[in-house]
Amino acid sequence: MSFSNAIQGFVSNSYAFAWCRDVYPYDCSAGVHVAVEEYFRVRKDEIEKLAEYLDQEWQGHRIYTFYQLEAHFGSRGPNSVWPREKLINAMR
Repeated sequence: MSFSNAIQGFVSNSYAFAWCRDVYPYDCSAGVHVAVEEYFRVRKDEIEKLAEYLDQEWQGHRIYTFYQLEAHFGSRGPNSVWPREKLINAMR
């Protein structure tokens, strides 16, 4: 996804994508998102836990497909903390 020239140079594509998909921008120390973090559908604590899990698995040379991650997080269950759409947006 590429954003218009109006925002290029002002914010990165990944930062704009996170906002558009209602995901707290991970690994971004400065920005207006800090003041409104409680309004994101994928919250700061969730994205940090996901990133930590994925990093630990990667460091252990355990590489998963999205479908394996979806099964691990129970994304297809009715009361999942990580419903499929939310996990897809967070992973992008």
